Amino acid sequence: MVVVCTGPESTGKSTLAKQISTHFNWCLVPEMSREILEKSNGYYTFETIDDISKCQWRAQIETAQQCENVCCDTDLLTSIVWGEVKFKRFETWWWNTWINSQVDLFLLCAPDLEWEFDPLRENPHDRDMLFEQYRKHLDVHSSEYKVIEGNGKERTSQAISIIEKLLDSSQ
Repeated sequence: MVVVCTGPESTGKSTLAKQISTHFNWCLVPEMSREILEKSNGYYTFETIDDISKCQWRAQIETAQQCENVCCDTDLLTSIVWGEVKFKRFETWWWNTWINSQVDLFLLCAPDLEWEFDPLRENPHDRDMLFEQYRKHLDVHSSEYKVIEGNGKERTSQAISIIEKLLDSSQ
């Protein structure tokens, strides 16, 4: 099973992905952009997003080959949204690869948590708009997704409950 935590900045994706991985003893695919962006002090270009996309996809594929169950802290959808919002374009391969990816469930994290400053974050006032971009793409993709809301413990409980139901129904 592959589960992806997705959504705007500062919505608890990384924390949620780690908690899911720990709870179910699944492999975790971390967000690859952080390491790349830290090397450039947060400066990036469209080509940087493409590099991040390649790293993220490679990590997702390699982990899925090694593990039966995987939780991803973001995926190519983040590149699609950032490319559109920041540069008004995205690479066709991002979309084609994402639309054909084997993801069982997307957990779309709502922007209802308080914004936490991070030097790599840049959209404290656009999270609702970004959330709708993610939702729009998930709807177009016809993906199985659930919106995750509430504080940290509520988010974790919601996600675990949703995944447990999905696991039960697949047996």
